[in-house]
Amino acid sequence: LVFTRAALAIARGVWPHESAIALLKSGLADVTPDEADEVENYVLLHRVKGHAWGDAKPWDFERKRTRGRGADDELPDLESVEAARVDRIRRKVVDRLNVFIAAIGAADAPRPLRQTVLDLFQLYESFGLRKTLVAWMDQATEAHELEQRGEHEQVWSELVLLLDQMVDLLGDEPVTIADFVEILEAGLEQFDLALTPPTVDQVLVGQVDRTRCPVLHTAFLVGLHEGEFPRAVREDSILSDTEREALQQQRIDLEPGSERRLLNENLLGYIAFTRASRRLIVTRSTSDDSGKPLGASPYWLRLRRLLPGIAPQEIRRDADPADTIGTPRQMVNALVRWARGGGEDSNASAAKPWPALYQWLATYAFCEDAIDVMRFRAWRALGYTNDAKLSADIAGKLFAPPLHASVTRIESYATCPFKHYAQYGLKLRPREDADVTVMDLGNVYHSILERVVREVLKTRADWADLETSVTDAMIREYAGEVGRSLRGELMMSSARNRYLLGHIEKTLNRVIASQRAAMRRGNFRPAVAELGFGVEGATLPPFALKTPAGRDVFLHGKIDRVDLVEKGAQLAVIDYKLTGRPLALDRVYHGISLQLLTYLLVLDAEGERVFGRKLTPSAAFYVTLLRSLDEVKHPDLAPALDDPAFDLMEKPRGIFDADCVDHLDDDCGSGGQSDVVHLYVKKDGAFGDHSDVADREAFAALMAHVRRRVGELADQIIGGRVDIAPYRINKMTPCPHCEFRAVCRFDPGVNRYHNLQSMKRSEVFERVTGGAS
Repeated sequence: LVFTRAALAIARGVWPHESAIALLKSGLADVTPDEADEVENYVLLHRVKGHAWGDAKPWDFERKRTRGRGADDELPDLESVEAARVDRIRRKVVDRLNVFIAAIGAADAPRPLRQTVLDLFQLYESFGLRKTLVAWMDQATEAHELEQRGEHEQVWSELVLLLDQMVDLLGDEPVTIADFVEILEAGLEQFDLALTPPTVDQVLVGQVDRTRCPVLHTAFLVGLHEGEFPRAVREDSILSDTEREALQQQRIDLEPGSERRLLNENLLGYIAFTRASRRLIVTRSTSDDSGKPLGASPYWLRLRRLLPGIAPQEIRRDADPADTIGTPRQMVNALVRWARGGGEDSNASAAKPWPALYQWLATYAFCEDAIDVMRFRAWRALGYTNDAKLSADIAGKLFAPPLHASVTRIESYATCPFKHYAQYGLKLRPREDADVTVMDLGNVYHSILERVVREVLKTRADWADLETSVTDAMIREYAGEVGRSLRGELMMSSARNRYLLGHIEKTLNRVIASQRAAMRRGNFRPAVAELGFGVEGATLPPFALKTPAGRDVFLHGKIDRVDLVEKGAQLAVIDYKLTGRPLALDRVYHGISLQLLTYLLVLDAEGERVFGRKLTPSAAFYVTLLRSLDEVKHPDLAPALDDPAFDLMEKPRGIFDADCVDHLDDDCGSGGQSDVVHLYVKKDGAFGDHSDVADREAFAALMAHVRRRVGELADQIIGGRVDIAPYRINKMTPCPHCEFRAVCRFDPGVNRYHNLQSMKRSEVFERVTGGAS
């Protein structure tokens, strides 16, 4: 029926998307559900027009994006491959439907109804509809789903009968496609499936006020505790019982009053307790999930009075699983759980039956009964390890040296080797959201900032002296350009997205104001925006280094911004982040956060090509784009928007050399807390323990450690290690936010985390400078 409706809708209109997708998903178009979803996502992402479905030209739409960042830099452009695959799927349907559309002709042209029915049956034959239905019926029979088989058979019979009746009554009558659809829909409304229950034994689950079964062998009544059955009457209406009676006398149907509802509950109780012909089983909970006691239902108490000789059986939550086994599935599950735990139990005693029961199951005869089937399904779980390994041959083809990688890729491997394998070995990608994503917002922010910085550098203006109106106008202009170029004008597609773009403009105005205020207090000034190395059109070549095993690694990427000290040798790296976070040095030590310091290594090695002189890497910062809410003791203590201190509230976080403190903030020499960076200077001139500063020796040692750590991780990548081993520092793991959780199937009961030690800054510096391990 879905197929028929969709085909006629397509014949009437200009290939409406809803009908085309419904036809693909009907199961009768030789298209799998995954292929249908793929075409649907392609149509949404590329905003394909309706008339394009029947176009003879291949689909080769391309999405316009802003510059990809991070892990996306590593992935190949698969747009053409995707377009060709989707076009092949579309052709399976379009080529056969075009014959039907051509036969019908113009949608508003009357033609004999008999001919339209013949063309419809010809369409059925071209798609092999009858063969598909027969296959579905056979599959339902093999799966013992006899009701499903009956539905397929009856729907086809009823549809054919309806079309025959239409031909008998209106065969030579000229009708348009719209009239034909109206007649067909009127007949379909009279469809009535009458299926005889295919088997005798059935288990029905339902509410007592909805389920109507006159004859039952056994009935289970669940939840006989106070307030549930009978249900307590709750007065949540503005009408009283008297007002309800008055309205009912005026023939206005309302929910019955409290007295009537109590009577109805008694009737439901009578129905529930008298339906079973052989056996009645009633249960109740003695406490809720929080352990609070629950009272017994009045029906439960009445049963106890009527049948004093029957004692209730109590099953505790902490009962031995052996006492609650009632089916083969429960028995096998309990045994497998016991065996996976090493055959040990904290409450183990000589009376426990598990060893003997396990021996009995292991020697149970192969007879294909319920126990044997459950054993066969569960047996392999005992040896299940969820390991991931690559042969040397496959690893050599996937990760052959020299390794070309981004820093993000190296960090991804340190996060979890299998995540790296899924993303960069298997080239898996999560489906792109049709709406604006966090990645899209990040790309918009970066692109606008890049253009603003480039424009300011082109005019040779000093950031500290820039007028707010100038930068605001730049941001407004570039926001419009970027919004129109992102994924087919996605940012302009709805009022919500346009609001987001306006919010981005306001946010960047504050970011630029914050940067301008910081530069007025220091000597660093932007020198280069989006400095690429090793990528297409980049200024610098790939950053080359040797691994401990002597292999070559070539890193590529883009540095958001490089700042220099005028008439000095110090440089700083700036990396924009949507949300703020400090640079955790223990994560740097373990290889999870390598980006900032790797950028310093790149500039230390190749910076002379850009700036014409040898420069000293002195600082690396994350600049937060989205401000977070700060807690204050009283609203009057919060600085106003026009207060100069407001622009300095959001400080960049990272690490910097102690020798460049005066260049970052020229007003912290007298001691105290810096307003520009995360730094506290004591009265004796020493730096506070929680500052982002490091002395020259520790700073250099940390950069050397990053170089060494990149090489070690690259050796592991080339070696083909793909363990399912995400890191864990204290309680922090990457698993909750991983896109590949459905692929790796990580289970803490089977797999093991790669536990990393949490360290203070002082401990990290001690290890990198003193060689502690």
